[in-house]
Amino acid sequence: MIQVLPEGSKLPVLLSITVFKSQGEENCLEGLTFVITGVLESIERDDAMDLIQRYGGKVTGSVSKKTSYVVVGRDAGESKLSKVRTSLTL
Repeated sequence: MIQVLPEGSKLPVLLSITVFKSQGEENCLEGLTFVITGVLESIERDDAMDLIQRYGGKVTGSVSKKTSYVVVGRDAGESKLSKVRTSLTL
């Protein structure tokens, strides 16, 4: 189970994601910025980063006002989660 917090959302959206074959329109994530924290259950972190970048998204290491989505895995870093909670009201 992976939590995805959409930009401007007050509550996380829970998604079950299994990625073995990925297909999407070219640059479908263009203009979106992602932060990945914790251990992802169904995909390695590097593979998730590669997928995001392949489809035009950007992956950063810290939450900011420019963050579009935070992908939260098991044992996510408390400092990032705290920043997400604080940023939800920005």
